[in-house]
Amino acid sequence: IFLLIYLVFSTFNSVDLVTDNYYAKDLKYQEQIDRQTRTANLKKNLSWNYLPQTQVIQIIFPAEIEAARITGKVIFFRPSDARLDNSVSINPDHSGLQTIDVGKLKKGLWRLKVFWKLDTIDYYYEDIINIQSAR
Repeated sequence: IFLLIYLVFSTFNSVDLVTDNYYAKDLKYQEQIDRQTRTANLKKNLSWNYLPQTQVIQIIFPAEIEAARITGKVIFFRPSDARLDNSVSINPDHSGLQTIDVGKLKKGLWRLKVFWKLDTIDYYYEDIINIQSAR
């Protein structure tokens, strides 16, 4: 009876992995460590502000870096449901500030992942953010 219940239970419940193709991503783990090390070695790190009243996130790139040379993407990663993940291209203004509207994201816990490149050098920043309703 236990095996029958387990079989029925496991058939109707999906198991979402943290990421698709995690074996392939594991092979690039050292590259990710290198990105994080380069980011940590900057004189001033990337920072962000969340403004719940206007439902925007401001990403502030280090002032020592010319904003026009920055490319990459910002990923809003939802640990509880991969279908809600969202990605935005990096396009900062001349002062290194990028404003992103997060009003359409479901409220709750998100991981803010910023993959950015300055010329040919890759950087990575990650933090946890709690999106709240505008009320």
